[in-house]
Amino acid sequence: MQSLRWPLVVLVVVVGISTASTIIPSDSVPATPSKAHLLFHEDTVGAICHFNMQTMVASNKRSCPNTFAQSTFDPEQLDTDQWVSTAKSFGAKYFVLVVDHFSGFSVWPTSVHNYSVAASSWRGGKGDVVADFLASCNKYGMRPAFYYSVHENWYKNVCSFNLSNPTLQQEFEDMAMTQLQELATRFGNDTAEIWFDAGVRQSNAFVERVNNFVSTKLPETATCHSCQNMPDVNAVSWMGNEETVMPYPMWNTNDAQCSYNGAGKSYGIPGGSRWCPAHCDAVLRRHFWFWAPGSYNQTNNLNTPSELARMHITSVGRGCNMILDMSPQPNGLLQDNDVAAYNGMGAIVSALYNKSIASVDDIARGEHVVYATLATPTNISRGAIALRENMTFGQFVSAYTIQTCATSDSNEACSGGWSNLTVKNGGMETIGNHRIQHFLDAGVVAKVQVTVSTLTFSNGTSTLPYLRSVNLYDWSSSSYDDMVVDIFTVK
Repeated sequence: MQSLRWPLVVLVVVVGISTASTIIPSDSVPATPSKAHLLFHEDTVGAICHFNMQTMVASNKRSCPNTFAQSTFDPEQLDTDQWVSTAKSFGAKYFVLVVDHFSGFSVWPTSVHNYSVAASSWRGGKGDVVADFLASCNKYGMRPAFYYSVHENWYKNVCSFNLSNPTLQQEFEDMAMTQLQELATRFGNDTAEIWFDAGVRQSNAFVERVNNFVSTKLPETATCHSCQNMPDVNAVSWMGNEETVMPYPMWNTNDAQCSYNGAGKSYGIPGGSRWCPAHCDAVLRRHFWFWAPGSYNQTNNLNTPSELARMHITSVGRGCNMILDMSPQPNGLLQDNDVAAYNGMGAIVSALYNKSIASVDDIARGEHVVYATLATPTNISRGAIALRENMTFGQFVSAYTIQTCATSDSNEACSGGWSNLTVKNGGMETIGNHRIQHFLDAGVVAKVQVTVSTLTFSNGTSTLPYLRSVNLYDWSSSSYDDMVVDIFTVK
């Protein structure tokens, strides 16, 4: 890639007139994020690893209530350093390990049954995937998280949350609580998240037990995925598809049950009473969460690095965390071509977003108009602009405009007249954690003006905007051609 020289940027921030506001009821009490939520937003990109008994058996055997001999689990080359370092390469800051996915097989030596690594032949029964994983996370500075299913447990004949026999159901629920306590102890204060596949849909009594466990035994920095029916936890939610195509507009505020979860064309509600951000999850290979015999030697189901960069802009670029799946082989290693795709995505995202030609940050709360002025006007034939809100006090921007000026007049003046920037992936409503929009043929740009409007209560009181940053990127060079080819298919 050619060496680029970045012009000096002069930053000016002023108060101005905003665009039309969205009205919310005067008695609304918009939610604010918890400490865990703010860390979740800061992480932005994560990884999830599906590696369990399903990895070891044929795809047509992966259904309830099938169980398999413990000796089937034998990942003789398992290397969690490879997993975590690869996740680091594409920008992941937290990593969810699937410790129990439907099969009921435990990849740590649990105390509650012998259907675990302790009864396998792997490492003479002394192996422990969780211990290896946590050591790798510590080595690479990755926030660890875990996924645990109470949806299905084939070992206990649980095929959809509940058993018909109340005694067996109680035994299953007690077992689950013991295992959750084991995992909380193992993961400790570094736990970034607990993820319940499809949620917790047993009796109200069991939901309360899990709610109390999450809210008291996990650190305050941990979020809880698919925990909408638990009032005392730092809930995050699924957004409705496994393609990382985040519905837009995207509000992190929601109702008490986080029920506005992506059905239709939007997510959340403006001024909602509960903070409930979203995960955008996706697979590397279409559409496999676990390694599959006969499918992973193909290339037509493997997302390319540029396709992954497109998925980044439809998730992160719309305010959602992107979480990308990993599916190691039965030997415990990621395939070489999978690693190459992850690394390639990381290289593209880094090249596209690590160096802006104009950057505004440290913006005071209450500013409606932000200007970024380049010392040297630049002809931008292709590029992107990235906006962020400071959400410490909530999410309030409901609309915005972006304009460019070809002359370097002072402050809001533009002798040649302001021009609206025509973006290719439309929608100028919410900003939230991130909003990334790409454009073509901006012409000569000397400065950029971003004007925002915010939620207004029906009694006329307006909420305060709090922008965090504005960054302008120039992708005009032909060196970006292959990187952005899929991004510019996003509308």
